[in-house]
Amino acid sequence: MDNRMTGIRQKTGYIWAFLIAFLPRLFWSLQAIPLRTVSDELSTMNGAVFFSSQNWNAVVSKAGYYGFGMSILATPLMQWIKDPVILYRTLLVCTGVLESVAAVICFYLIKRVFGITDEKKALLMTVTISYITVVRTTVFYNEHMLMLISWCICLVLAKLVLTEEPKKRAMWTGFFVLLMLYALTVHARTTTYIIAAVLVVLLYGVLYRKKLISLPVFAIFTAGGYILMKKGIKMYQSVVWSAAEGVRNTRVNIGEEKLSLLKTAEGIKSCLFTIFGQINIASMISGGLLITALVMVILLIVRKGKEAFVLKTIQADNKEEKLYFVIGSFFVLCTGMTIAAQSLTWIATATNAIMDGYGTKEYGTKAFTYLRYMMPYLQPLLMLVFVTMEKQKDVFLSCFHKSIKYIVLLQGIWLAFILPYCYGNKQAGEEFICFALADRNVATAHTYLPATLVFIVMLLIFFWAGKKEKLQIIMLVLLVTAGYKYCYNAYNWDILTQKENEKKIDTVYEVLGSGELGKEQLTDKLYGLDLSGADDHQVYYLLQYYFADYEVIPRYPSEDEKEAILFTNRREITNTEVLENYLCIELDSEEYLWVKGEALQKKVIEQVKKNHKKEYHIDLGTLYDAASNRNQTGTMSSNGAVGCFATTKGEAFTSGEYEFTFTFSVETDDKGSTDLATVDIADAITGESYVSGKLQAEDLKDGVGKVRFSIPMSNAQNLQIRCFADSTVPVELTDIMYKKTSLTDHVGAIYQTETEQLSKIANKIEKNADIPMVSEYDSLRWFADYSDMQKAMKAKSVFYCESQKAVEGQQNEGLLLMENRSGGSLVFELLEKYIVVGKTEHYTLFAKKELRDEIAAQGIRMYSGDKGLSADYYYLDNYGAVDTSKQIYIPFGTYEVTITGSHCNTGQETVGELYSNLNRVENYEMIEGDVVREDGTFETQKKISVYGLEGLKANKLMFHLSAQQETGQAQLWLKQTSNRNLVPVPVKGLSVLGDAKQEDKGILLGKEAGIKTFGPYIAVPAGFYQVTFEFEREEEKQGDFGSVDIAYATEVLVADTISDSCFDGKKGKVVLDVEITEDEIEPFLEFRTSVTGTDESLRLTGVTIEPQ
Repeated sequence: MDNRMTGIRQKTGYIWAFLIAFLPRLFWSLQAIPLRTVSDELSTMNGAVFFSSQNWNAVVSKAGYYGFGMSILATPLMQWIKDPVILYRTLLVCTGVLESVAAVICFYLIKRVFGITDEKKALLMTVTISYITVVRTTVFYNEHMLMLISWCICLVLAKLVLTEEPKKRAMWTGFFVLLMLYALTVHARTTTYIIAAVLVVLLYGVLYRKKLISLPVFAIFTAGGYILMKKGIKMYQSVVWSAAEGVRNTRVNIGEEKLSLLKTAEGIKSCLFTIFGQINIASMISGGLLITALVMVILLIVRKGKEAFVLKTIQADNKEEKLYFVIGSFFVLCTGMTIAAQSLTWIATATNAIMDGYGTKEYGTKAFTYLRYMMPYLQPLLMLVFVTMEKQKDVFLSCFHKSIKYIVLLQGIWLAFILPYCYGNKQAGEEFICFALADRNVATAHTYLPATLVFIVMLLIFFWAGKKEKLQIIMLVLLVTAGYKYCYNAYNWDILTQKENEKKIDTVYEVLGSGELGKEQLTDKLYGLDLSGADDHQVYYLLQYYFADYEVIPRYPSEDEKEAILFTNRREITNTEVLENYLCIELDSEEYLWVKGEALQKKVIEQVKKNHKKEYHIDLGTLYDAASNRNQTGTMSSNGAVGCFATTKGEAFTSGEYEFTFTFSVETDDKGSTDLATVDIADAITGESYVSGKLQAEDLKDGVGKVRFSIPMSNAQNLQIRCFADSTVPVELTDIMYKKTSLTDHVGAIYQTETEQLSKIANKIEKNADIPMVSEYDSLRWFADYSDMQKAMKAKSVFYCESQKAVEGQQNEGLLLMENRSGGSLVFELLEKYIVVGKTEHYTLFAKKELRDEIAAQGIRMYSGDKGLSADYYYLDNYGAVDTSKQIYIPFGTYEVTITGSHCNTGQETVGELYSNLNRVENYEMIEGDVVREDGTFETQKKISVYGLEGLKANKLMFHLSAQQETGQAQLWLKQTSNRNLVPVPVKGLSVLGDAKQEDKGILLGKEAGIKTFGPYIAVPAGFYQVTFEFEREEEKQGDFGSVDIAYATEVLVADTISDSCFDGKKGKVVLDVEITEDEIEPFLEFRTSVTGTDESLRLTGVTIEPQ
């Protein structure tokens, strides 16, 4: 029992070391939100993704290489956890475990290797060292693993120093090499470990005349392992970065351009500023003790060199001295190589910053204060200082006093030469903002200078503590400042940045990444573009993380994509031609979806409506406060005065429907219907109120009342929110919240060439016009944003109009704009009231018939008239020219075709030839010459039928005058004679089987049981359809007579029974609703009828399709 209790007591210190290091990290890890340093973190995580079914290569190849050795251990987590926030926090908790294990190793070294037997002091040293860091567990960096590796190497080096037995030395040498080789997979810059190891082994051998390692094991394992590791890393990089021009961040890349900078004053200055700046920041975060560590190690190396080469004596074996020598020189070398390498790799960006002058905003100033890369090497050096402080006070104080001049010199260089470049630059401020209580987005002299004052105070305290031999105070002061800085920066530098980044992606994830739609794979790829001008950490990295199961492609979709989703963070796209037929949906001011494919558009719209719940709160501090109604808490109060007590300035809202909620706090005993307050939304210029709501005493619950109302807006400008007190009871406004309850799509956001062409025509007819806009099936919505179209058309306004109102002539405006839909026939219905005056691929411009004379006087061509729509309408290009080589798409239906001509010769055999390619059938029909009148004119009519659906089959329809009519002119006109919403499937086009027979009245299905009709094999676009089968019979009977179905390539999509309940007397019908999920270009859709034979008089008389 006593032995067990002793064992537990011995382990208590290790448990406390782990918990004290872990629990604060756990707290902050659970507050984090993906991601902070987005490209770095995503590339780091890709190691886990690489060995899964996911594919992030297209996005990660835009980032630098950040290794895979750490993240590969998280592969199961990446597969099991699908919630991106939970996954991120879990990964960060794991990094906290890594750093806490490192703290346990540190505690072991302090207590067991260096012999600090006082457990409390050892624990204080360990915890202080653990929090002197710039790498926090709120960001997923490889440095967390590298810090653990450094401590493991520190432990192995200690074992090598203390081991005399060859077998154990060989074993520890093997561990040493394995750690360094594994580190290569974590990050490429850990080559410094191997170089430092070689140099330390040589130094140790020369200065101590002893072997530190087993040379055969080291040589064989290092050489062989290095080659294998490099090949594995190369293979990984070749797969992930296969499409990239090169891989960043793999080595110290010093090309000719960077070398040439070393020949300039600015280049040399940038290298020196990076070196001195980083050493100074390392000094500041450690209270100068890292400079003391550097002095200690250098003095020890100099002394041992003097003994070996000058005095030529070998001192008695001093294990503790060897520990200082080996550990200290190893990590000083790693630190020095890292700083030197960074001064060269960052020379270009740092030089740009210097050339930009004082107060530069250039990113390169970050190099002057960036400690992340060297951080894994610094903590073991601090351990040496703390151990010396406890065991050799005189040595510590001597080295500390010697280091003061270097500390002051470094701080002087920083203040006089480097800091002026950092004023106004937030990039370099990470280690300073906590002492100025500053925000990371604000950078002034006041951001940086308080840290120097704190540093001076710390040095004075350290002097006093050294003089009084109260050295533990030094550690306590360091622990307090380091712990405070860790927590302040975890929130203000990391988490607040993460919250800003989350806003760039939160709505699209809310809409497409959650709920039912988030559980299915919408498309194979998700395209993403950052149009903000950012040169790193672009939004598509966030998109890839949140949509982990998609392959995110950081470019525009190709033109041949049938369905695609593109995410952008700006509406002003740079490639309008590619995004033809894309629906643009605004999710918020930084999130836009561009969706192609009607079926996919419907899914996305449905999901947006269901899941778009983002709330916005108006900052009450921005409200107008003329009567000094603002309280100290920032709320607004009427203070008992009747009238308006709070207003906003004129606000702009994108088109859509909004719901507003106003929250009030009122202290009153009145429970009746007394009016307490009124809120409204009004025109900020005219004061006209658009919507309002009242707060009454009976609405209060525990002194809190809410007013809610909704308002539709269409590109609203200068809207003002006003709050009025209706009684002398003080009313306090505590919150204004609004949310968008509809989506916004942007009409006219693309196709600028087309809108410019139509704008020229429109402004000839009416300048600064109000133009209503319609579309086939009213696919445009009243809450769409028409501001782009308004600008493009140079109109006073462009606004939504229901198609039926336009058809009935209820719009008074002279012009009308229509969004074309392939195969749409709304144009024919509009010809009753309007004339077509212009057409491009995506839009048609109409003018009222009353303006015909004015239009003719302007010399504007009209593409419609009394005889219908000119066939030239379908052949118009985007510049107003007729291009008869184009494939055209005539809507389904029946038509009267009128051919008119003039200046033709009489007495000729023919006047011309009507060519058509409809329903996949070519036809040539000669028009006889006897139709030409004596005045050289002619007019003739023909009937045609188109039964293919919406724009999936190309058509041709044109008339060519014969050779004998060289002087003639001819025009082809189309007038639709069928209901535009019904597609007739010709019964005569159906194939029959068995005893079924084609007759004039339809298909007599016969008495033999089985399938009787099938075909006609047509192509249809994606969408919802209602198909009606019509039947007749000679007598009324009971029972089931058969069935009907719709099939594609023999696969039945939907079916139903033909029974007596389908009939009303002798006529009946069966209605089927069917969804076609993808555009079916191949003609495989068929409508089939089967019978049981119980009614041999059953006849199929018609099949019609109605798009829904």
